[in-house]
Amino acid sequence: MTILQLKIEPFGLTVDINEWLSLLTAVQETGVSLAAVCGGVGVCQDGKVRCVSGELSEIQPVEREAFTEAELVEGWRLACQVYARSDLHIEIPMESLATSQRLQVKGDQREVQLEPAVHAEDFELKPPDRNDLRADWLRFTAGIGYEMTAPSPAVVDQFSSKMRDFDWSGRGCRARTYRRWGFWKGGSIFMGWRGT
Repeated sequence: MTILQLKIEPFGLTVDINEWLSLLTAVQETGVSLAAVCGGVGVCQDGKVRCVSGELSEIQPVEREAFTEAELVEGWRLACQVYARSDLHIEIPMESLATSQRLQVKGDQREVQLEPAVHAEDFELKPPDRNDLRADWLRFTAGIGYEMTAPSPAVVDQFSSKMRDFDWSGRGCRARTYRRWGFWKGGSIFMGWRGT
């Protein structure tokens, strides 16, 4: 088994192929969707390629029907009917593709700082006393260091009793925008709301 090199334009791909693979199979294995409606028997004549350099197998009768003599001299072949006999450089016209291709063959490598959409943080607040007469919600937002508007009165009403039940500690989960919050302790969620 001989391994040959196949350069595919306009995609800028260079791959190793086995000499016994048709160009159709070799190209499709790279991820390029070369058309072959007939399944690779040559009757649809969709998978046209042009050999820029290299040696190919003999021209088949179905290829003589698909191309003029001038086109054959220019290197046009049906990918399903041709096999590489040496390293090849081929061009695939856009009309020979099953779908429009958008292959990115080059790119920039750069550091990306990920910012999760949800943040979870443990909190522990000092229980209220006679010297701190702020509302529980205000004490909470000051204790965790986030300024936010209070949720609905129903949530605020539950908030105080839940915080007392859980000894002013737990885990808070907030959306990046601070508009959604949830709290849990010991694996069970005990409150959540959408703020303004």
